[in-house]
Amino acid sequence: MNAQDRTALNRLIQYLKPHIRMIIGSLLAMALVAGAETSIPALMKPLLDRGFTGQMNDKLWQVPVFLVGLALVRSLAQFLSNYLLTRVINSVLLKLREQMFQTLLHASTTFFQKNSASNLINAVVFEVNNVLSIMGGMLISLVRDSLTVIGLIGYLIYLNWKLTLVVLIIFPIIAFVMSKINRRLRSLNREQQTLTSELAYIVEESAAGYKIVKVHGAEEYEMQRFMNKAERLRQFAMKSAVAGGLNQPITQLIASMALSIVLVIALMQSATEGTTVGGFAAFITAMMLVISPIKHLADINQPLQRGLTAAEMIFGLMDQPFEEDDSRKENMKPLEKAMGALRFENVGFSYQQEVGRKDALTNVNLSIRPGEVVAFVGPSGGGKSTLVNLLPRFFQPTSGHIYLDDIPLEEIVLSDLRKQIAF
Repeated sequence: MNAQDRTALNRLIQYLKPHIRMIIGSLLAMALVAGAETSIPALMKPLLDRGFTGQMNDKLWQVPVFLVGLALVRSLAQFLSNYLLTRVINSVLLKLREQMFQTLLHASTTFFQKNSASNLINAVVFEVNNVLSIMGGMLISLVRDSLTVIGLIGYLIYLNWKLTLVVLIIFPIIAFVMSKINRRLRSLNREQQTLTSELAYIVEESAAGYKIVKVHGAEEYEMQRFMNKAERLRQFAMKSAVAGGLNQPITQLIASMALSIVLVIALMQSATEGTTVGGFAAFITAMMLVISPIKHLADINQPLQRGLTAAEMIFGLMDQPFEEDDSRKENMKPLEKAMGALRFENVGFSYQQEVGRKDALTNVNLSIRPGEVVAFVGPSGGGKSTLVNLLPRFFQPTSGHIYLDDIPLEEIVLSDLRKQIAF
C-alpha cells in the first residue's frame, strides 16, 4: 500500500470515528462468531476419542447440545455485527454525499468544464456507495476471518505444533502471490473506472442531443462510438477478473499441497507418537476450517484496490476549492443594491486553449449606463456568451478589469454580486 492509498484510508477512518461505539459492538460480535467457529473442532476431539468406545458416556450427550448452542450464538452474533456495521456505513454514506454535493454546488465553472455530468453523477451516486459497501464487507471479512484464523491456528498449535508448522508455511507464500498481483489490479481498476465514466458520457450526450442525432442520421456513428468504448471496458473488465481471480485458485492449490503433507506426517506420527483418532480428526477439521477464512483474506486484495481507487476519486472531488471561501469574503465589499453602471476596461479572456489559437476576448472596452439596454450580436464563437459570463464571475478576465458602480467585480462579495443579476 503506497502513501496515496494510506492517505485515502486514513480519511475514511476519520469518518468512522464518530460511530466508534457501534463499530466496537460490531467487532465484539465478530469476535463471538470467530470464537464459535474455533470451538467446533475442540468439541470433535472428546466426542471421537471417548464416544465410540462401545460404552455409554452420559457426559458426551452434552456435545450435540453445545453444537446447537454454538450455532445459535454464531447466528445471532453474525446478524448483530452486520446490522451495526450497516448502520455505520449508511451514516457515513449520508455524510459523504452531503459534503460531495456541497462541493458541487460551490465549485468553480472551470471544474464543471473539466468534468462531465456523467462523471460527477457516477461519483456522487454510485462510487461513494461502492467504496463504503466494499470497505464494509472487507472490514467484516478482515476482522472476523483474522480472528478465526488466529483462534484456529492457536488450537492447531495446542494439538500438534509440528503439523502446524507445515500449515504456517502457506502464509508467506500467499502473501508473496498477493503482492505480485496487487500492482496489476490497481492499474486495471483505475483504467476501468475511467472507461466507465467515458461510456456514461457517451450515453448522456446521445440522450441529451437525440434531436441532433436523428436529424443528421448519426445513429450508426453514435452506436459505433458506444460499442468501441463498451468493448474496451469489457476487455479491461476481463483483465481485472483474470488478475483478481488468480488469488483463490492459487490459495486453494497451496492449501491442498499443505494438507497432503500433513496427512503423510500424521500417519507417521500415529505409528510412533500415538496420535489419537480424535486428535487427528480435530486437527484436520480445524485445518479445513482455517482454509476458508484464509481464502477470504487472500481475496480482500481485489476489492481493497477497487475501493481505494474509488475513494481517491471521491476525495479528489471533495477537495475542490469553493468559488469563494470565508477568508476572502471578509476582505470583500458587500453590495445591497447596485445602481447598474457597468464598465469594461481592456478586458481580455482566454480558455486556456492551445498555443496559437485566438483568445475569446481581446481589449474589450465598454460602458453601459444604468437602465440602458444593450444587445450583443455576432457570429457563433465571437465571444458574446463569454462576455456575459464574466459578469457573475463564472470566469475571471485574464487581463483588464470590469467595474460595477465603479467597484471592481473581484472586490464585491460573490453572493451579493449575483443577487444583482438573479430574479
